[in-house]
Amino acid sequence: MELNEESRQAALRLARAGDPEAIAQLLNHALKPKAIKAKVTRGGDRLKVMLEGASVPDETAMVAYLRKSLTRLGATGLNGVQVYGRQAFAAKPAWMQQFTLTPPSSSPERFVSATSKSPKAVPSRPRSTPESHSKPKSTVATSTSQQLQIAFGAIAAIIFMLVGANIRSITSMVTGTPILIARSAGSDGIYEAPIVERIHGIPVVHVIFNDQVFPMMVDTGASGTLITPQMAAALEVRPIGQITSSTANGVAVFDVGYVRKIEIDGAQVANVPVAVGLADLEVGLLGHDFYRYFDILIREDVVEFHPR
Repeated sequence: MELNEESRQAALRLARAGDPEAIAQLLNHALKPKAIKAKVTRGGDRLKVMLEGASVPDETAMVAYLRKSLTRLGATGLNGVQVYGRQAFAAKPAWMQQFTLTPPSSSPERFVSATSKSPKAVPSRPRSTPESHSKPKSTVATSTSQQLQIAFGAIAAIIFMLVGANIRSITSMVTGTPILIARSAGSDGIYEAPIVERIHGIPVVHVIFNDQVFPMMVDTGASGTLITPQMAAALEVRPIGQITSSTANGVAVFDVGYVRKIEIDGAQVANVPVAVGLADLEVGLLGHDFYRYFDILIREDVVEFHPR
């Protein structure tokens, strides 16, 4: 869409007030030379930007560009941005990143051209994020044997959760009950998480733990959240106890700790007890500690969390 100076200034005024449609209008005008389209939604102080092109938009270049442009814009009330990239008509995003907006050092400016040279800035990445987080699905396809290991780990995790192992009751004296501390959904009041993969039919979504992003399986039958040993190391989860449970692989001992918060699309649950899975668990399992506040609808390409 072409913008004359008058319509550009009108869009800038609305965008600086945090209007997602105006931000999308400016982005689409700037990204037109690259044949990339932007869809923008807002949930509270968080902006979600979906970038689509004939091929998957370049992750590093687009995140750096959006960080620069949105920082310069200085939109009122916006603190965080989630960026997704996917090929047009693809069912799932190929990558996702998030970053925090800092106040502009000078007065707000218009969106820079997407064809102008950008500094070689490295976009913000949550530290120790699994490699699969930023790569297209085609490059991280798991082999059959690996998928079987993951599935076995998931089954063992579910058995652990369902057979006499209610983590919340074990750790409640230490960590307290998980509580919903923030809700900042859009006008429809629904939180959404794009499905990035399915492991034997179980949807996998990106979940934020203590400001770091990890893929997690969504299985509504799990009573507690199970994280991988790699996640526990990245999040510096300190064991506060252990639990012994029977799994499909025999009796196993699991460390139990807690994370400061779990977040999906602006909905945050604080003070969440978690169990640390065995070494063969490659993808974590999101549990009822988070689900308890929502009715869940699993669609073809997205999981919807409807607040109760």
